[in-house]
Amino acid sequence: DYQVSLEKRASMANHQEGECFISLHAGGFPRVGVNAWGVYYFAPSDNRTGLSETAGDMSDAARARLNWRQIQAKYLQASKTLAETLKANLEECPAIDGVQSAEAPLLALEGIDMPAVIVEMGYLTNPSCESRLSNPNFLAETAACLRRGIDQFFSGK
Repeated sequence: DYQVSLEKRASMANHQEGECFISLHAGGFPRVGVNAWGVYYFAPSDNRTGLSETAGDMSDAARARLNWRQIQAKYLQASKTLAETLKANLEECPAIDGVQSAEAPLLALEGIDMPAVIVEMGYLTNPSCESRLSNPNFLAETAACLRRGIDQFFSGK
């Protein structure tokens, strides 16, 4: 959804006071045959902040940006656990070939004040992937795998 800015999405999620944030993505890739599934959690990157000043030397706007970027850091372990739990459950779906779990400095997860992950569901530029993502049965099966992962995450198993 390009209609809602990343900051607005984070603000909306935080306002709803959810217990976790899961963003589903199906993107594109220059090579048609590429098809990859992954579950990503936030990794802070000092290089991306662009803020090298000490807190005392920062403007209010710079301090606010830094604080925004640090919100998700306190959920790093919980987000990692959520990602690994979802990965394990997605790997049990017969129509999904391999899922990776990794940390990444993703802007879409900045500012989220709860455990948060992005699920990359393949690439629409791959005809096979596009076909599966258009199939209601595949979507229902994938949703069931995600639901089991969410349930396991909250039950602590």
